Amino acid sequence: MSVNVTKAMGERLQKLSKAARGRISPPIVLEDARDPKSPLHNAFEWDDSIAGEKYRLEQAGDIIRCYKVETTVEEVVYRCRAFYPDPEANSGCIAITSAGGPKLQDKTKSAMVLDAVARATDLIRSVHTLSLVLGQREAVEQCLQALAAFKESLDE
Repeated sequence: MSVNVTKAMGERLQKLSKAARGRISPPIVLEDARDPKSPLHNAFEWDDSIAGEKYRLEQAGDIIRCYKVETTVEEVVYRCRAFYPDPEANSGCIAITSAGGPKLQDKTKSAMVLDAVARATDLIRSVHTLSLVLGQREAVEQCLQALAAFKESLDE
C-alpha cells in the first residue's frame, strides 16, 4: 500500500521518533493518531465496522514505510525512507537521519544494510523466477551475482 505522507504527517513522525530516541513503531504512531488533532488522524479508518485495531496497526506500518526524507551525502541529495527496520528490536523501525535518529553504531549500520540486502535478494529471486518463466533470465542473474558479491564484501 502506498500512503501520501504530508509534510505535517512527516513532521509528526519525526517528533514521535525523536521522543522515542530515534525509534518508531506502529503502536506509537497509532496511539498518536487516535487524537483527532493529530496530523496522522485522517490517514486511518476509524469506523470499527470497516476496520479493527489490527488493520489500523497495518495502516500505521504503511505510513512509517512510506514516509520519505531528503538527506545529503557528499553534496548529493537522496530521497529515501526515513525509517528502516531496527535490527536490535523484534519490531519497529529506527530513524536513519541525524535529525531524528540516534548516533548509530557501525554494527547497527552494518546490520541494517545486511537486512536490506537480504530483502532485496529475496525480491530479486522472485523476479528471477519470473524472468525464467518469461525467458528474460540473463540480466536478473547478473543482478543476483552483483548482490551476492556486495553482501560478501559486507561480511568481511
